[in-house]
Amino acid sequence: MLGLCLSVWLNLHACDACGCGISSTYWGLIPNYSAGYVSTWYQHQLFRTDLTYLQEDGSTFFSEESFNTVDVRARLPFGKRFFVTALVPYVSHNRTYGQEQTQLRGMGDVSLLGTVILLNTRDSLAASLRHRVSLSGGIKLPTGKFRELGSQDIVNPNFQAGTGSYDFLVQAAYTIRYQAFGMQLNAMYKLNTENPDQYQFGNQFNAMANVFWLKAIGFTEWMPSLGVRYEQAEKDIERGFFQRTSGGTLVSAQAGLDVFLNRFQLGFTYVQPLKQNWADGHIENTQRWSLQASYFF
Repeated sequence: MLGLCLSVWLNLHACDACGCGISSTYWGLIPNYSAGYVSTWYQHQLFRTDLTYLQEDGSTFFSEESFNTVDVRARLPFGKRFFVTALVPYVSHNRTYGQEQTQLRGMGDVSLLGTVILLNTRDSLAASLRHRVSLSGGIKLPTGKFRELGSQDIVNPNFQAGTGSYDFLVQAAYTIRYQAFGMQLNAMYKLNTENPDQYQFGNQFNAMANVFWLKAIGFTEWMPSLGVRYEQAEKDIERGFFQRTSGGTLVSAQAGLDVFLNRFQLGFTYVQPLKQNWADGHIENTQRWSLQASYFF
């Protein structure tokens, strides 16, 4: 499971807080580390933003943003200890702001990740506990459009297909398994750079702990999983100034179910936020879930 977070943070022309930017991509639990794969994912995330503080008459006002992403992923093995993974996304974002509705469609930012297996005791017949340690590093490319104009012909850095910057990723994962039961610990840090528009999204840190177990049913194998996730983002910087209502933290629980049949895999993951403080409390992440289908070769 790679906790790769491809996040876009917010600073709209009408306000400096909005929920459409706390978006992350979940790479899933892929148990077969000896094989390459191709897969397609659909991910949905919903946010609600409190803009009451901007209303002169003190009336309650909210906006709602949904992030929808369809991506194609592929992993190629080079020997038994090194893998290269690529992710190519297509985004469909929607935002409702009063009577105004905004839609955004287009290719997102492509990510490339190299993974090396530092320790793998899977083939040891004497080991009752099996361990695997992996280390990954990668880059996110600015292939998605960043300079899409808003309703007032102003570039909105928070509602774009991409971030416009080259960003770098470091990830470490540890898996322990006993018979049909296992647990995985995962940590990832994403270093964001400044884009040509002098906007730099805050660096991000993710950590996960997942437990899973395998159950054979007929010709299929079922793998339910439960976990907890922590996310943290630093404040954004625009032209050398920190953006006040950006950054924050989130603690969430997640549950997933994967079904395997020969070389095919179908999976579903649902994430429930437990405690969060995004953009000084102005943003609420209300919903996250994903569907995926994979083929191993």
